[in-house]
Amino acid sequence: MLTMKRHGKKDEGTGTSSYGLIDNLTMSYTGNQMKTITDAIADINLTASMDFKDYTKGTGVEYTYNKNGAMTKDLNKGISSITYNSLNLPQTVDIKNKTVEGRNEYTYSAAGVKLRAVQRWNPGYSTNPVIGSAVNVNALTETETTDYVGNIIYENDGLKRILVDGGYYQNGNYYFYIRDHLGNNRIVIDQYSDAVQSTQYYPFGNSFAESTNQTVQPYKYNDKELDTRNGLNMYDYSARWKYDWGFTTVDPLAERGYSWSPYAYCFNNPLMYIDPDGQWPSWGDVKSFAKGWAHGVVGHHPNKSMADQGYTTATVKPRKDNSPRETGDSGYEAGYFAGEITAVIAEMVVFGAAEGAVRAVVAEGTKQAGKQIAKEVVKKQAGKEAGKEIVNQVQQDGKRRKNRLPDVGQPNSVETNPSGTTKKKYGPDGNVQKEWNKGHPQDKKPNGQQDHVHDYKPNTNNPTGRGDRQPARTKYNNNDKRDFDLF
Repeated sequence: MLTMKRHGKKDEGTGTSSYGLIDNLTMSYTGNQMKTITDAIADINLTASMDFKDYTKGTGVEYTYNKNGAMTKDLNKGISSITYNSLNLPQTVDIKNKTVEGRNEYTYSAAGVKLRAVQRWNPGYSTNPVIGSAVNVNALTETETTDYVGNIIYENDGLKRILVDGGYYQNGNYYFYIRDHLGNNRIVIDQYSDAVQSTQYYPFGNSFAESTNQTVQPYKYNDKELDTRNGLNMYDYSARWKYDWGFTTVDPLAERGYSWSPYAYCFNNPLMYIDPDGQWPSWGDVKSFAKGWAHGVVGHHPNKSMADQGYTTATVKPRKDNSPRETGDSGYEAGYFAGEITAVIAEMVVFGAAEGAVRAVVAEGTKQAGKQIAKEVVKKQAGKEAGKEIVNQVQQDGKRRKNRLPDVGQPNSVETNPSGTTKKKYGPDGNVQKEWNKGHPQDKKPNGQQDHVHDYKPNTNNPTGRGDRQPARTKYNNNDKRDFDLF
């Protein structure tokens, strides 16, 4: 990735807000390691905004790495030092920028499970530092400690929250997540179906400035914990950390994809893929949500009035079950209600319903969705199925392969491969099964001059585990579903 632009809220006044370009970033690399990031837009000073802060604009190299390919400095965040344990997991992070001087300390089990996080900071800190300079450890007199004991989280020796499938328990109340197709926690509702937090995301996980009550709970993008200690603002993906658009260390399973940067997040396609644990992308949750959405829309009868189906402009009542519906999967349920509400709103617009009535449907529909999702997650079936998928993936992976050190050459960039020129289908083992390409110039073989498909034939003698790429062929006709997922 060479450039990135983000649009959003820039400031807010009494009753008015202005919107526009909040980030206009240009990246440079050494091989495939980030070297500098420059933002042509001034910093946005809104509480919920996660716009990029270019603290060291034009001062040279801003990111450094150790010999294992792990990031050790990020001067744009004011990170002067990151140390790692033997599992290549961050152990200490020193941060010194315009707003904070502090150190984060992390403790893990032998299996790499996070057990404790300690935030230390200087309460009397000056706001005019040398960005990224050494932290005065003796001045870090304030401390907050978080302990992770399975699904139970303690803060300063007191119970903070208990995580459950699809939500959490805190201070005598249950809270549930309403998620999108990527498993992002978009809305948190309490046991009375009232919204207590809402978060809207840019594709790579940064939140919109319009997001509300962001300190209520930290599990957000992909249901991962957003670590905000001392302004770190990175997502913990277990095997490694993710910052704005990529990871801070190389992929433990980097040998699977030689053509991709070991720092790239989800093949630079965060709208289609997720990364369950920081090791390899998956799109299982996306399929689940999409299936639910389709069932929610298809079951709606556009030729019948809202009254005939039990709908009013003030509430969304459960309709008769006119389409296939599954239970036990919170991702499917979220998609189902999203599709159902989409169909209702579309009909209301056609019938000329007032804006206020449409908003009422959205609000009530969200509440009804929350109630149904809460019922489903209590069954814990979604958690069981997700656990099976992860266990199966681990069994297939076998032992972790040795971390591949970064390539020396052109960085991976979404701009070097125009959209639509190549699509690949991956099997359960992470290897390519099929590849679709647009037609090549006339100097190529006839089969390659038209849009075509390459199959990959398994080869047990190939030490990389990848199959042999077969010659080009035309795609199967539309009645043959074997190429359906490529077009």
